[in-house]
Amino acid sequence: MLRALLVFMLVLFAAPAMAQEYQSKDLAEAGVNYRQELVSNIPSNKRQPSLIPRLRKDADEEYRAKRYPQAIEDLTRAIAYGADDGLVWLRLAQNLAATGDDHTMAAAYNAYVKSVDPVERANALFIIGRDYDRHDQLKDALAVFQAGLALTKASAVAERVEQLKQLVAFRVTKLDIQAEADAPRVCLRMNEKIAPKADLSYGAFVRTEPALDGIVTARGDTLCLDGLKHGETYRIELLPGFPAASGETTPNLFKGRIVIPDRKPAISFAGAGYVLPREGGAGLPVTTINLDRVKVRLVRVNDRNLVPSINAEKLSMSFGTDDVDEVINQAGSLVWQGEMTITGPRNRPVVTAIPLNEMLRDKAPGVYLAVVERADAKEGDSRTPATNWVLVSNLGLTTYTGSDGMAVAVRSLADAKPLKGVALRLYARNNGELATATTDAEGLARIPGAILRGRGGDEPFAVMAYGAEGDFNFLEIGRAAFDLSDRGVSGRAPPGPVDAYLYTDRGIYRPGESVHLMTLVRDDKANSIAGLPVTFRLLRPDGVEVERRQLTGDTLGAFEVTYALTRDARTGTWHAELKLDPKAPAIGSIEFQVEDFVPPQLKVEVSAAERPIKPGEPFPVAVAARYYYGAPGVGLAVAGRRRF
Repeated sequence: MLRALLVFMLVLFAAPAMAQEYQSKDLAEAGVNYRQELVSNIPSNKRQPSLIPRLRKDADEEYRAKRYPQAIEDLTRAIAYGADDGLVWLRLAQNLAATGDDHTMAAAYNAYVKSVDPVERANALFIIGRDYDRHDQLKDALAVFQAGLALTKASAVAERVEQLKQLVAFRVTKLDIQAEADAPRVCLRMNEKIAPKADLSYGAFVRTEPALDGIVTARGDTLCLDGLKHGETYRIELLPGFPAASGETTPNLFKGRIVIPDRKPAISFAGAGYVLPREGGAGLPVTTINLDRVKVRLVRVNDRNLVPSINAEKLSMSFGTDDVDEVINQAGSLVWQGEMTITGPRNRPVVTAIPLNEMLRDKAPGVYLAVVERADAKEGDSRTPATNWVLVSNLGLTTYTGSDGMAVAVRSLADAKPLKGVALRLYARNNGELATATTDAEGLARIPGAILRGRGGDEPFAVMAYGAEGDFNFLEIGRAAFDLSDRGVSGRAPPGPVDAYLYTDRGIYRPGESVHLMTLVRDDKANSIAGLPVTFRLLRPDGVEVERRQLTGDTLGAFEVTYALTRDARTGTWHAELKLDPKAPAIGSIEFQVEDFVPPQLKVEVSAAERPIKPGEPFPVAVAARYYYGAPGVGLAVAGRRRF
């Protein structure tokens, strides 16, 4: 009797333990919710528990006849009437799985936790595993299948488990060969992230034949091998035990064979444009890879076509074959074409100078478009040419622009000496000639400021210089030499003969407060201008003018303006400016904010002793509060939080 009691107790305690072999919080919650949903579909006063056996029997017959929707209806009614054992949930899960219903896993998990029969519980887990497998959640499927096989044998499931072990194991999924670099590399793509350990030598897990002449690095899920050679065939091995970030390791030896191909033929220029000296053997450097011969064409755009070309940004664009033909037919002329031999090592960039001095014997004014293409291009090969603008000149141009005009300095690019007698022409954006000048003995020429004030098509755009023996150069003045527009360093526009500086007593105001604004008026030598009548304008955020005053200052050229904001003043950025001529641009301006805000009134300081905090002992903290106008903050409530 005692032995039977012990056996009974072992079974009693073993069943709950077995129910914990596989656990899923999400599925457990889904199972509870699904059961509650079914039970709540039928009011308690309309439930008929006596019909449960008949409903279950009908459901079994309907399942065998593959009438799954009818079986599901009978089984859900049985559960709503009170059936809640593992088998009824298993049968429901089987029918739901046959129809692909979203409640399949919830029903199967209920069967798993409510059943005490190992086979029923295993079948419930197999249903869950197949649903995971169907949705490509392979690791979850493997865990569920293994838990089910611990309860009963199933050859089909066991076979799938072996397949899943191979699929989910940490392994190489792809080999990526990167051959278009001076030093090619191959990268092994893993199916998980690689362990990012500082003391881990990734190279210790890699074997190559021939030996690797480089380093092995890892980032994310990619392991890369550097130091390979073009044209070589490599055998690569990744040893077992290579670690993943999840803690898993590669279970098997990976073997791969790769061929590093030659680099694709390529042509390129290093810069966007060149100015080459006239003296010596001027050569335009072109870089090629794996080419023996190239086709070269030189297209000249004459000086009178330069302004439209610059304005259309053609001197900074990349050209295709059709674009080159368009330049030849419309804006320029073909002055030289032929082939050039290239010598150098394979799979390495080779820099060759195009001998422009030999090609450009007739150096007429203008710039030249160098077009380099493959000479061996076949049908289907890429025919996009490499293009670059080049100008052969000994003239170096610099401009200095101020309110009184523009000075142009011309120096020799050979020895930096000033060049006398260089003819200069200033052209507008519409290609009209604005002015001419000639450099003096110091290499300087000056253009009056009145000519520089044109706008639109009359805006000064480019200076062209014509030197001795057909020497030519140009300088675009319509834009800065360096584009720093995104750096926040554009600075302030140069002031005119009269300049004004405006400032307020603070940068933000509330509606109903007064804005106190000071202005200082100075000439171009920073001397004060006394008694000069100026107009003050104040604009709301929507651009509406709310104040206009005629101001006269004292001998120091200073003005003080006070403006009282209304209580319903618009919030946002207000704009104040000072003008001499109401129709001319302002000589000075400032912006300030109007916002609904509560300024701080108290200054609070917290201090504590510099000693450890011990449990159970008080730790004093001093809080000092003072109003910003000086009075102490007396009788104020204090609340605080502590964080250790």
